[in-house]
Amino acid sequence: VNVMDLAGNQLTGAIGDGIGNATAMTSLLLAGNRFAGAIPPSIGNAASLENMDVSENELSGELPESIGRLSRLNSLSIGANAIGGAIPASLGSCSALSTVNFTRNKLAGAIPEELGNLPRLNSLDVSRNELTGAVPASFAALKLSFLNLSDNRLSGPVPEALAISAYGDSFVGNPGLCATNGAGFLRRCTPGSRSRSANAARLVVTCVLAATAVLLAALGVTLYLR
Repeated sequence: VNVMDLAGNQLTGAIGDGIGNATAMTSLLLAGNRFAGAIPPSIGNAASLENMDVSENELSGELPESIGRLSRLNSLSIGANAIGGAIPASLGSCSALSTVNFTRNKLAGAIPEELGNLPRLNSLDVSRNELTGAVPASFAALKLSFLNLSDNRLSGPVPEALAISAYGDSFVGNPGLCATNGAGFLRRCTPGSRSRSANAARLVVTCVLAATAVLLAALGVTLYLR
């Protein structure tokens, strides 16, 4: 089977592990059904896969790291599901990837820098998720015809190459974002602007160091009294 097209039905159940045995399959089109559960890690064995569309289902779990083994993958759409967890950094190994549609899920954490290294990436939509941290600096090198990062929890400076009117609607719903070049659709960054994730990381490190200092001081007093 080269093309599996079951889109637009009311099919239920899970996507079985056996999907990885379809090593000659080039297109997996399951959009508009009611498939549930997680995308199985065995998907990484479908080595010929070029087009994968599982959008508008009831999928959950996390996007498996094994998806990074799909070197021929050109288009990946998982939009309108309930997939959570982080976007796997391994996705940056899918060098043929041109279109990514992750909108309307529960993806969290930072956007991997590795996505900015995809040489053929043309369209990227990760809107309406729970992503945090900064817009990766590596995105400045991308030549995108479509970009949508709206309605997440991103913060910090937007790379200057992206802070242009062509991407003006791409950042709405992320009040923590700012621009250093005075783009009218983003607030101007202040000299001390940085991502909330960076601030949080610094706070955690400070707390750990303070706690360590207190413990060492207490240990020193105990040894002295002995």
